[in-house]
Amino acid sequence: MQAYQAGQADSCAYFLMEAAKGYAQTQQWDSAAWCYNYVLYVYNSQESFLESIRLGQQGLAMLPKTGYLFVRMAMMMAYAQEKEGRLVAAYDTYEQAYLTCIKEQHYDATLGSFLYRPLATLATRFGEYERAKGLLQEWLFQLQETNQNEAIQQEAISNLSIVWLSLEQPDSALVLINEALRLKEGTPLTRGQIYTRLAEAQLAIQNFKEGTEAAQTATRLLQGVPPEEATWQLHNRVAYASAAWLVTGELFEAQLEEDMANQAYLNALSLHDQLPTKVPDRQRAKILVKIARLTHKQGELDVGKKYYQAALASLTGQVGLSALDSTTVFAENTFYEVLPGLARVYEQEQQYDSARWALRWGLV
Repeated sequence: MQAYQAGQADSCAYFLMEAAKGYAQTQQWDSAAWCYNYVLYVYNSQESFLESIRLGQQGLAMLPKTGYLFVRMAMMMAYAQEKEGRLVAAYDTYEQAYLTCIKEQHYDATLGSFLYRPLATLATRFGEYERAKGLLQEWLFQLQETNQNEAIQQEAISNLSIVWLSLEQPDSALVLINEALRLKEGTPLTRGQIYTRLAEAQLAIQNFKEGTEAAQTATRLLQGVPPEEATWQLHNRVAYASAAWLVTGELFEAQLEEDMANQAYLNALSLHDQLPTKVPDRQRAKILVKIARLTHKQGELDVGKKYYQAALASLTGQVGLSALDSTTVFAENTFYEVLPGLARVYEQEQQYDSARWALRWGLV
């Protein structure tokens, strides 16, 4: 612990890894797993994700795939893989943790938030909505059975309602959302999330007035920074506020209030850009595409092109089309939203080869 506090994470890791090897030689697997858990926690907290991945792979190879500490170690490694953009690997590692968790009937609130939720999120990113729905329903059932904090239940409901909306079943989403709103112990953070989901569901059924009211409630709940707010809470609040402004823009655009829609999208982008940079960044790309489409529609071709290219860069880390290949284009990355729009811009500029290339990958 002292080594970590002094910023000597590598020294701390070295001694703990040596200890883990000694424990493994005498088959003291829980003690060895504890060493790996602590080291991965240290490196993840310092955002040294590559080190977490390297040591996590070592731990997965060394330790039996059993026990609560193995589950936690796999979760932390998967988190690091996700942060590094290795989404397929993260999905597989979370899956290992999940299968062990189910087989051995491990469950607590931590496993819900840091296993069920990210595994379901990755499932949606790969277009596996039914799988995501099953995971989130399982998580919500566990929360209700164990009488967990209502704020955590609201979080689970928020995630599950996103899946229902993705499956184009807004009525099912609304049933859940109204259930969440009846819970009394939610925080401004979780209630803001729920009102954003309510706005999205109302938009889906074209109840624009109710949707706008819900979005305004969400932004009101999420504004302001409590002095005791931790960094992760601040990041969540900013991300949720950005999502609330995004749906506000969509509601205005549906009502043909294009200037107000564009301003709402710019608000969403400004908030999102306060978050740590990552690639791929699906949410940032989503916002940029909204702005690009609107400006392009209004005849601002150069501005629209700039935003489409920025959206592409948010997904690949590069502005040009050269970054596109079979390893970068998959369901998660919403290229189907970015590339057809960019193709239309290239077509208007008579850059037909670029337009065809963009369309080719946009149809993958």
